[in-house]
Amino acid sequence: MLASGVIHIDPAPAVFEAMLDGWAMQQRTRFLKAQTIQSRVDLVRRFAAFTNEYPWQWQAAEVEAFIDHLRSGQRLGSQVDPDDFLDDHERWRLLRECFTDEDIPLHRRVAGSLVLLYGQRPQHIVTLTRSHVTTRGRDTYLSFGHHPVLLPPPLAEIVQRLTEAEPFGRRPIIREHSSGNELLFPGFRPGAFMDHGRLTKQLNALGIRVRSARNSALCSLAGELPAPVVAELFGVHIATAVRWGRLVKRDWAAYLAARRDEGT
Repeated sequence: MLASGVIHIDPAPAVFEAMLDGWAMQQRTRFLKAQTIQSRVDLVRRFAAFTNEYPWQWQAAEVEAFIDHLRSGQRLGSQVDPDDFLDDHERWRLLRECFTDEDIPLHRRVAGSLVLLYGQRPQHIVTLTRSHVTTRGRDTYLSFGHHPVLLPPPLAEIVQRLTEAEPFGRRPIIREHSSGNELLFPGFRPGAFMDHGRLTKQLNALGIRVRSARNSALCSLAGELPAPVVAELFGVHIATAVRWGRLVKRDWAAYLAARRDEGT
């Protein structure tokens, strides 16, 4: 417990630990053995380590990947390095398409850009509101985590258009009255955001495979920024940011070693 008025610097790990403590207490009230409870908590921790995400970010696909991971006979604590990437040419081609193709619905263009450029997950994208977008002079910022990120002009232009546009798709019977908190990706029900699975399918239809696009974006970010900065700016788990940073450094080291060998 924290003193009144004191907040966590990084609340997500504290929330995760509180969830596990509450779950363990709930099991103790059912008179389960301490060993059984501990084994269950350990399994959840291992799954969290495997995904590098918190429970509120988990998806069904990650459960399937974890099960395949266990069936493969690999140690629970180990991780397989990502191998599903977009090449740079394809990534930038898709980005240009999102920036300029007026035949693509605006919300898909914005969502695709956020995946390709910043490695954002669809389940996070759909929760964005107009209050996440700010302007300072001619600059437009979008907040993913704790701090706003300056958007490049082509992306800033379509994000601004999305904030000013009528809600896409079916219009709700009851209109929102809180203009400062309107969803950029509204669902069918008033006040509900769009289903992230539906958004993922729409991006797939554009040729933007979320996993490979996100891997490529995170690889690029990790090569340009320190892990804590990536985590703070883009709402990425710090363990994920650190892991990507290590992967990029390792790959660069291997590349430079190969070039040295070629020169000898």
